[in-house]
Amino acid sequence: MIHQSFNFKRISSLVLICFCLVIQNSNAQNIVDTKQTKLRIGFNYSQDYCFRKLYNTNASELNDVLINIFNNNEKYKFGLTTGFHVIYNINSKWEIEGGIQFSNKGYQSKTMELKPLVPELSLPQKAKTVFTFHYFDVPLKVNYVFFKKHRLQWFASSAIINHFLIQSFETDKLYFENKTDIDKRKIKQYKPHNISPSIGAGFYYQINQQLSFRLEPQFKFQIFSNNSNSISEHLYNFGLNWSLNMKIGS
Repeated sequence: MIHQSFNFKRISSLVLICFCLVIQNSNAQNIVDTKQTKLRIGFNYSQDYCFRKLYNTNASELNDVLINIFNNNEKYKFGLTTGFHVIYNINSKWEIEGGIQFSNKGYQSKTMELKPLVPELSLPQKAKTVFTFHYFDVPLKVNYVFFKKHRLQWFASSAIINHFLIQSFETDKLYFENKTDIDKRKIKQYKPHNISPSIGAGFYYQINQQLSFRLEPQFKFQIFSNNSNSISEHLYNFGLNWSLNMKIGS
């Protein structure tokens, strides 16, 4: 499991600082390649706001009650998506993009106040459960550039992403007065494959002749249920995806 001790603000600030430093360094070159770049490779990272949605598949009143209970006791968790991609420019407007990604998705329960009748160090004060899914992702993406000016290009995108489940587990966290106990166990009832459409929009900034920076908010949701139950589960996530891309060839 990837340990996520950092938070969204910290990562965003780090990305912004690095981006500003790169731009400052590149301004000394003051040369931007005006030729159409056919092929680029890049590395991307997104910290994601993740949650699940539940649907009643058989119109059972009991299922509606259970879904309401789950919804009232669950909240988002932060995940991530990272990997490598290849971008091919069809022309000045259209791009095709593919790659390989690792994603960490899921959700978690709200923290429960246990309030023992007789407070003791040996009894937990709070508890919560985190549900985590690790996927190997294969996205196929289309980008449409609708505005260009100098170093800046604005675009919209859509994608289909194949998710292949690596592992899924739940983590119980018990908060004591002076410590936290963590118990992690694998869960196997989830389907090994799913598909998500994705939509996004953002911009490229041409740093120099070889490098460009891209920032793109993206929204993704799984089409198929993760389970075979009468209450279907679908994972959703929203993230701010940034990437650094390098031109290949002349």
